[in-house]
Amino acid sequence: MKVTRFPIAILVALSFLIVPPTVARAEWFGDIYLGVASTEDSEIFRATLGASSTERHSFDSSFIIGLRVGKWLENAPWLGLAIDYSIFSTNIDYRDVFISPISFLAMVRMQLMESAEFPRGRLQPYFCAGPALFYSELNSFSPAPWGPLEKTGDFDTSIDFGLDLRVGLTWGITHNLALFGEYRFSTFKTEFGEDIYGMWENLKTELTTHHGLAGISYRF
Repeated sequence: MKVTRFPIAILVALSFLIVPPTVARAEWFGDIYLGVASTEDSEIFRATLGASSTERHSFDSSFIIGLRVGKWLENAPWLGLAIDYSIFSTNIDYRDVFISPISFLAMVRMQLMESAEFPRGRLQPYFCAGPALFYSELNSFSPAPWGPLEKTGDFDTSIDFGLDLRVGLTWGITHNLALFGEYRFSTFKTEFGEDIYGMWENLKTELTTHHGLAGISYRF
């Protein structure tokens, strides 16, 4: 397993746990969402037995599922903090890549259409940005002569530091319940190594993904 910039990311994560007493009465929320993740074409660097090559690769799209918890601050209700976890996948040749990012987000929102039932606004455009830890797992398969895929190498994992940007729109259904739609942009560089039939191969690439998400939010 490869870990890059892990201590920096841990410090960022701990910073989200330090909340001044003045914001203790914040507006908490929990979100769950589904969507589609589409990864851009990218260069893949390969190194095997001293030989190396670079080629352009197209990645498969996949479904994504995730959840997010956070708070809008009491003294600055337009500003929030959140932690987000999601799962999606892609592939490199016959290699499945499963990706599970944990994102630490700063959030800003507009509060439109305020009323007695929706004192923070029924319509809330918002923007999120922050660092993310991307846990990736590579599994190697190849087509056997008789048809089905068979595993040909040990899986490898990688933890990498990347970026997560989002823009979305929330619509209140009740005082506590809302629906939202969201566009997400994520990017990180990763590297895998694996033993395939006795040959060690290294793969390096950058995974830049566009996500279309829809979900439900509960405020408390």
